[in-house]
Formats: sequence, structure tokens, C-alpha cells
Amino acid sequence: MKKSILFKSLCIMVIALISETTQAQTVELTASYGYQFGSKSNYGYNNYVKINESDQFGFTLGVDMFQGVMTEVSYTRHSSSITRRENGQTDRLTDLYMDWITIGASKYITKDKLRPFIGGGIGAAIFNSENANEYIFDYPIDTKWYLAGTIKAGVNYMFNEQWGLNVQGNLMIPIQWGGVYFGTGGAGVSGSSNILIGGFSGGLVYRLK
Repeated sequence: MKKSILFKSLCIMVIALISETTQAQTVELTASYGYQFGSKSNYGYNNYVKINESDQFGFTLGVDMFQGVMTEVSYTRHSSSITRRENGQTDRLTDLYMDWITIGASKYITKDKLRPFIGGGIGAAIFNSENANEYIFDYPIDTKWYLAGTIKAGVNYMFNEQWGLNVQGNLMIPIQWGGVYFGTGGAGVSGSSNILIGGFSGGLVYRLK
């Protein structure tokens, strides 16, 4: 039920944003590829559960609303894995695929060829695991949905009125009552903490008036 309501809400937000393009001056499309640094949750003495570093790719649809503010819908994908270190031994737990869908805004500081910006958004993070370590987990790990927030800053360099390059750093924050939980079935260890996943990316920008 919770997942269904969240998914429907996100669809409504996307449709509402797209409908604004009929009234806005400019639509901005950004495709990017980059790297995310992972995140680690410590427990006990020198033990941890870790989301490993990986690549990332994403797409952003923005609508130029007023005074350099872009209203945006963004999608980012991480293909990673989770490992655990316990008693000096490191084990692979599972592959992890993270999908981030957010709606938010960015503010251009200038409108010259070089355009620094800051922004953020809120939406959903979907964590889906595959190929779980059968020697550690008692049962398959379910797909998890979390409320999520994002923060970003970067710069676009525009070659002309339509095409440009994008470079940015971003911080992804899944939220679940102050923490995110990783469990190992009924027989292993678990850890919980706030998770912050940082990364950077570069890509192409296309502006359509």
C-alpha cells in the first residue's frame, strides 16, 4: 500500500511538471554519467556493513520557470553491492541496485556561458538486491522503498543556446525514521545508521525553447 501511494504520487508530480512545459520558455534535458563513493554503517568493534563505490548515470528534465530557477524531475541509478566486515573477515552480502526519483529545483547563479548552479529535491529511493549470499541470508531480501532527499551543486558550460556540458557533485540521502536498516535474516548481524551517498558526474545538456 505504501509503495503504491508513493509511486502514484511521483507519477502525478511528473505529469504536473511536464504539463508546465506548454507554458514555460525553455525545457532543459541533462544526461549524465559518473561515480558514487558508497557509504558505511559501523557496528561493534571495527565491524561494518558497506555500500560499495560504483558508477552512476542519470537523467534530468527541467523547466525554466522564473529568474533562473529550473523546476526538475530527476532519475539516478547506482549499480553497487554490499559487503560486511566482521572479526577481521570481509564477506560479500548482495548486489544492490539503487534507483532515485526526485522532484525539485535548481537555481542558476548566472546566465552566461558558464552557469554555476545549486539545487535539491525530494522523492523516493528504491533499493533492490540480487544474488544475495545464501550462506548468510536465511531468505531473499525484499525491495525497499525510502523517502529520499538530494542536494547538488555544479556548473553548466553552454557552447551555444542549445548545447552544453554539465559537471556536478551530488549528495543522496535515503530517509527512514532517521536511519536505514540492513539485515541478514535471522542468523547474522545487522547495522543501522544515517546513510549519505555522495558522488560526481559529467554529461550533456540540451535546451529546447
